[in-house]
Amino acid sequence: MITIAPNSGWIKGRYLVVAASTQAQLEWLAFATRNPEAARKAYERLSSNPLERQPRKQFPLRGEFFHPFWELEATPKERIWYAVDEVGFITIIAARDDIHLSPKLAKLIKNRRSAYSAAVEIVRRATRDTIDGYEKIPQRVRKGG
Repeated sequence: MITIAPNSGWIKGRYLVVAASTQAQLEWLAFATRNPEAARKAYERLSSNPLERQPRKQFPLRGEFFHPFWELEATPKERIWYAVDEVGFITIIAARDDIHLSPKLAKLIKNRRSAYSAAVEIVRRATRDTIDGYEKIPQRVRKGG
C-alpha cells in the first residue's frame, strides 16, 4: 500500500488516499502528470467527499461483483476507480483513460481485487482497537514503504 500525498497547494481532507498497488500508483502519477488540475480536484474530492454521489461523475459501481468499488470521472476521458474503507481511507485501484466498457472494467477489478484486499488488511491490523486510526498507522505504511 502506497500513500498518495497531496501536491503543494492541494487541500487534504480527512481521508487518507492510498494506492492498492504499484501499478495503481504509477497510473495515478501518470494521470497527475497529464492533468495536474484534474488530479488536484480528484484528490481533494476523494480525500473529503468520497461517498457523495454525483450522477455520471461519482457513483458506486453496480452489481455484487463490483462491490465496494466506486468510479470518479476525473475528466471526460479519464476515470479513477476506488473503494472507501470504514477505517477512513480511500484505496485507488486504478486511474485510467482506456477503460469505459464493463467487460474491461470487470477484468481490471478482478485483477486488482487482491491488491485492494491486502491494503485493507494492512491498515485494519494497524488500526485495530484505536480511536484515531490514522495516527496509529505505522509510519512505514503511511509513507508507502
